[in-house]
Amino acid sequence: MKRADTLATLAAVLLALSAGFIASHATTDGFTAFTLESARRQQAVRSPRRLDDLTLQLAEGGRSGLSDWQGRFVLVDFIFTRCTTLCTAMGSGYARLQSALAAEIKSDRVRLLTVTIDPRRDQIADLVAYRRRYTKDVRGWDIGRPQDEDALSEWLKSFGVVVIPEPLAGIAHNAAIHVVAPDGRLVAIYDLEDIDAVAGYVLAQLDNRT
Repeated sequence: MKRADTLATLAAVLLALSAGFIASHATTDGFTAFTLESARRQQAVRSPRRLDDLTLQLAEGGRSGLSDWQGRFVLVDFIFTRCTTLCTAMGSGYARLQSALAAEIKSDRVRLLTVTIDPRRDQIADLVAYRRRYTKDVRGWDIGRPQDEDALSEWLKSFGVVVIPEPLAGIAHNAAIHVVAPDGRLVAIYDLEDIDAVAGYVLAQLDNRT
C-alpha cells in the first residue's frame, strides 16, 4: 500500500473514531450516564421540565388532568394489571408510600398516581382490583387509564417512559417512581425499591417550603 493510501486510511479510521466518540458522549449525557434510563433520571434532577397537561379516566369516575393535581407533590408510576412481577412490587411499594406519607396525604400535599400502560385491556374494574390488592384505604392513591393509545403515547413521551411488547412477559417498561413537583415539573425519578428515599425526598422538599 502506498504511503498516501495508508495516510488516507488512517485519517478515515480516526474520523470514524472521532464521530463515535462524539455520538457516545451525546447519547450517554457526557459519559456520566451509560444507559438511557440513567440519563433520563439525571435529566430530571438537573433540568426539571414542566409536563404536559395529560388526562386520565380515573377509577373513581370522570376524567382528570395533571393540572388538577398542581399544588401537591404527585408520585407517578406506570403498570399493567396482567403483570405479575415488577408491577406487583410497584403496588406493594405504593402501599408503603401511602403509609409513610399518610399525614401529608391527609393534608392534601401529596398524591399517589398509578397509570396503566395497557389501556386496551385494563378497564376501570381491572384497575380498581389491582389497587385493592394492596390497600383497602384508597385515599390519596389515584389510578386511571389514558383514553386510548394516542393518549398513552403522550403520557409515555412526556415522562420518557419506554414500553416494549415481549412475547413472554407481556410488556417491558421503565419500573420507576416519578416525582412531580407542585408546579407540574418532573423533578426526580427513583427505583421502585427506593421507597424510603422517595418518602424522604418528598418530606424534605415539603419542609423546605414551610
